[in-house]
Amino acid sequence: MGSWRKSNKKLEAEINRLKAEVEKMIEENKKFAENNAKLESQVNAMTEENAKFQENNRVLQENTEKLEATNSALSASVADLEAQAKKFRDVYEKLKKENEKLSKVRDEMEEQLNGFKKLQEAIFSQLDQKMRAMDRSLLEKIAADIEMMDKEEGLSPEEFEKFLKTGSLPPQGKVPAIAVKFKQNFSEFDKNSDHVIDAEEFGHMLDQVMKEEHYDADA
Repeated sequence: MGSWRKSNKKLEAEINRLKAEVEKMIEENKKFAENNAKLESQVNAMTEENAKFQENNRVLQENTEKLEATNSALSASVADLEAQAKKFRDVYEKLKKENEKLSKVRDEMEEQLNGFKKLQEAIFSQLDQKMRAMDRSLLEKIAADIEMMDKEEGLSPEEFEKFLKTGSLPPQGKVPAIAVKFKQNFSEFDKNSDHVIDAEEFGHMLDQVMKEEHYDADA
């Protein structure tokens, strides 16, 4: 019984540590989500500005072409038209260079945004693992508390049924899926048919519970 108490204390300490890590990672994930939203807004603004420059370039190009055509037809205004055409070409070239700069900045920001998204996915994955570890520790603690009620090792059928009910309550709630799948069949987990689910059998059951459960970092 003393070893079970020590085990419970260790489990409680592990649960507290995992909770702290999960909370920290959730906070970091929120910050990354905010940064991603800001970057997306900036990229959208740059894209709109780039579209405006492209339209201006198109209009200027059309004007330049019109002026060049008029220059050929009106020999009396050649000098003036050439000057205007040159001016438009200069403006066009400047806008073209600015457009290229904006395109480069946009591409760099998109690349940075993709990097943040990959980092966010990595955080989601780590958070999923931490939540699974925390849920498993909680279920192990519940089972340990129930097991010690009769001061005998292993879960009897009555204790197993109580575990299914207790483990289904918030904030755990991880047992129902496996319970429904196996219809709370005690023998499904009692591999050696000794009418007791020992630590190894219980561990196998939890392995199945963790595989059945799906986690959402935003939940």
